[in-house]
Amino acid sequence: MSDVSANLEPGSLRKLFDEHTGSYVHKWTNYFSVYERHFAPYVGKSPLIFEIGVSKGGSLQLWKKYFGPGARIVGVDIDPTCALLEEEQVSVRIGSQADQRFLKAVVDEFGAPDIVIDDGSHLSRDIHATFDVLYPAMKSSGVYVVEDLHTNYWADWGGGLYKPSTFIERVKGLIDEMHAGRTRGSLPATAFTSTLQSISIYESIAVFSKAQLEVFTDVGRGQMVAGDPSTFTTREGDVVESLSNPRMELIRLAMRRALRKIAGWVS
Repeated sequence: MSDVSANLEPGSLRKLFDEHTGSYVHKWTNYFSVYERHFAPYVGKSPLIFEIGVSKGGSLQLWKKYFGPGARIVGVDIDPTCALLEEEQVSVRIGSQADQRFLKAVVDEFGAPDIVIDDGSHLSRDIHATFDVLYPAMKSSGVYVVEDLHTNYWADWGGGLYKPSTFIERVKGLIDEMHAGRTRGSLPATAFTSTLQSISIYESIAVFSKAQLEVFTDVGRGQMVAGDPSTFTTREGDVVESLSNPRMELIRLAMRRALRKIAGWVS
């Protein structure tokens, strides 16, 4: 098994982290399994990864080792000294994650990313600005990760419990937006509705997985009463008529079962 294919083994990313001797990198321990769960399909491939927040550059080096020689990693940071951290497979662009024109220029230069990791300022206003540009720009099967969302609950980071302007509150609303097609017109569908496959929430992390969504249909399987597709049988053998009036059918079913019990007592 090659070094890159070995990175598909559970715990491999934490192992790479523990063995890392390059530039400084910091991660919360619960993040590693989340990364592996969502990033594994890209290991050994040629993904384009945008990481917001370069810091000392160790995270960029870690992704390079984890994804393999085909990966291209682009770091974004407001600190000009981060430009010195470029190396093979790793590019760094200097600018604010809140500057949407700058972010669009990064996309224009490198193309649509497969993975976006927002480990930047952790301020909701910046997270919103970045998400508004990079989520739509991401490939149709991409993965978008927002880290350290615990800061959304801290007043000194502009956060607070149930504070409407925080990104974590936006995530709650996006769950509704994801289900807009099920709201019977109460919530209009958006581009987000038609591109989001899942939102995964972990402690301090939100992961958005994009996909080209199919039109969902309701399907059924199982034995109906012979010759009558409008009825079905319960586990106890009761025949239930068409559920055009479900409440009445349930009342009838309860009465039949009660009568069977009474008959059993009498006998």
